[in-house]
Amino acid sequence: MRRFHHILLLATLSVIFSGCENEMLYSSLPENYTAPKFFSGQKWSESFSDNIYEVSLDAALSGGASSVIISLAELEVSTDESMSVIVARAGATATASHFSGKVKFSKGGSPAYYIRAVVGSGADKEMVYSEIYTVRPSYVPTLTTEVTEPSWYTVSVASGTIDTHGYAIQEKGILFSCTNSNLTYDNYDYRDAISGSATSFKRRISVMDAAKDAGLDYRNSPTYYIRTYARTAGGIGYGPVAHCKTLAWPSCDMQGFSNITSTSATFNYTINKASGDNSTITEYVHYSKTDLFKGSTRIGGHTMTGLSPSTTYYCWAYIENTYGDNIYWTDSQSFTTLSGVSFQAVDLGLPSAR
Repeated sequence: MRRFHHILLLATLSVIFSGCENEMLYSSLPENYTAPKFFSGQKWSESFSDNIYEVSLDAALSGGASSVIISLAELEVSTDESMSVIVARAGATATASHFSGKVKFSKGGSPAYYIRAVVGSGADKEMVYSEIYTVRPSYVPTLTTEVTEPSWYTVSVASGTIDTHGYAIQEKGILFSCTNSNLTYDNYDYRDAISGSATSFKRRISVMDAAKDAGLDYRNSPTYYIRTYARTAGGIGYGPVAHCKTLAWPSCDMQGFSNITSTSATFNYTINKASGDNSTITEYVHYSKTDLFKGSTRIGGHTMTGLSPSTTYYCWAYIENTYGDNIYWTDSQSFTTLSGVSFQAVDLGLPSAR
């Protein structure tokens, strides 16, 4: 029993001595001792991955190494700005002149999280606090929208990037309208869904197809509206609305037919490109024995050969440009080949008339 009391006495004395030593240390601080303070220009940073936020602080402290003893350094996270409810806490590193630390916490249902640094000094851990840094979780993806290439007669090229904020992409694509700029997932003329998990994409949009899907005349819409969208578990996000104007369509001056024979003919016309149209155009002629473009024969150049005698043909001018626009003029032009019956003079040996 005496041995037990002896050990207990030694332990008690040890604690008392240790405590007195600390008190002596702090009581011997210089008279000009001041608590540390955070300078302005605190460098906060944040990152988000797998539903976890990581917030870091790198800050300068005042005081000076000879007059400040740091006894506590940590970062606190709260769901209210008064910092009355601490939901996460992490130790940090502090000297008399510098603070560095980071804290991790899960993103829950709070619309905002408030983070501050705490530094204690002296025996009584006199507390000083940094400015409060606010994290407002973005649950929906954020996007960009760009028209990345010139818009020609029937085609526009759009691109977008997605910041998913850590969520997997469930759906993404481009919304398009010929009539309104208030594009949403439920309000559009045309939606082009894009598969895959890539967070950047580029898409060639056929304004002709999009307008037809909306029951509109694509040639008469001066402005087209384009917007990217993406859906994740956090919701549906949108990029800004971009707009484009397609170039005026080329015109075609029909100049009739020439060099008509029983088996060939030349279709004469001139293509006039709009101002600003620097695309390369390839010309074709389509012709058919019926006044139907579908099923017609295409040739390069203007001269048709191998035709049938005494036959009426219908022709269309058709062009393609380097941006993939295919255009033809629906007003057909027609001609009829010669009969193919030829006459040859024969000398019968009769006296000529005098």
